[in-house]
Amino acid sequence: MIDDENVLDLDEARAAKRERAERRAIRLGGREFEVVDELPIDTMELASQGRFREALVGLLVDPEADGDELLSHHPKLSEFESILGHVFGVDLGEASASSPRSGSTSRRSRPTS
Repeated sequence: MIDDENVLDLDEARAAKRERAERRAIRLGGREFEVVDELPIDTMELASQGRFREALVGLLVDPEADGDELLSHHPKLSEFESILGHVFGVDLGEASASSPRSGSTSRRSRPTS
């Protein structure tokens, strides 16, 4: 077993952050939708794949209860970008910049000599 002093306890860090976190929400269509207090990695992965609707719903505290209603207001890409920037301090370009590069499809040429 590893000594506690050598373990980064993310559970403890999350609990402490939740205690001091302020609730955040976005308003669309006259309704407020509560969003998570930290940006999930899944959201950035989905955004980098162009799956913006799923990424947006993933920001909600209760995506199952609120996701369909939020999407019924037809949020715009610029609004998603505003949420990332205003609420989480992240630029959407950071999502695509961190996406994995696709493998090369070109064939290697044979040596000429």
